Amino acid sequence: ARDLYKKSIRLRPDVAEAYAGLGATFTYEDDRLSEGIEALEKARKRLPSRMDVVLNLAGLYARSGGRAKARDLVDGVLARSGNPQAIEAGKEILLQADLKEAQTLINQGDLDAGVTMIEEVRSKTRDAALRQRLGEDLARLAATQTSNRQIDAYNRAVALANTGDYRKAAAILEPLVGEVADPRLAREARTLLKRVHQALAAEPKR
Repeated sequence: ARDLYKKSIRLRPDVAEAYAGLGATFTYEDDRLSEGIEALEKARKRLPSRMDVVLNLAGLYARSGGRAKARDLVDGVLARSGNPQAIEAGKEILLQADLKEAQTLINQGDLDAGVTMIEEVRSKTRDAALRQRLGEDLARLAATQTSNRQIDAYNRAVALANTGDYRKAAAILEPLVGEVADPRLAREARTLLKRVHQALAAEPKR
């Protein structure tokens, strides 16, 4: 279908429907979104009252990281359309933009902020399938958060043990060894705790 629309545009570059159709073929893909955006922007100039064009364009803006442009269309066009379905679809589009931002935060290492945004989207969306998928994503991210906290705790214990503060190191390690699921980290934590206990036992009695 995409090739047919492109051929139509080459033959009749003034036909707005061809641009609208070409842009619509990108609504379920994540590659070359800029090409779809360009086509839909041209379609919108020629078909300003077409809500399907506005929805598709706002959706591509959102998925490409252009949240501000998506919001302009949702608030400036869809919210004023009087069409309940278009209004609801616009809200979901902005939630998709939030998910894009959440993924950016996670990729940048700000896992907690990304998780918070995903939780907010999950609480707002009316898309049952999306809500379920986000629940699964949050479960995986929660496991990652737990693992990161355990690694941080182990590293703090290592630093304390290296400076001779064995009591504080033991206070971290003793609960940690019973919580860690990762076999390697659990083994290293037990080994360090054993060394810490030996060091404490060797300290002069007060």
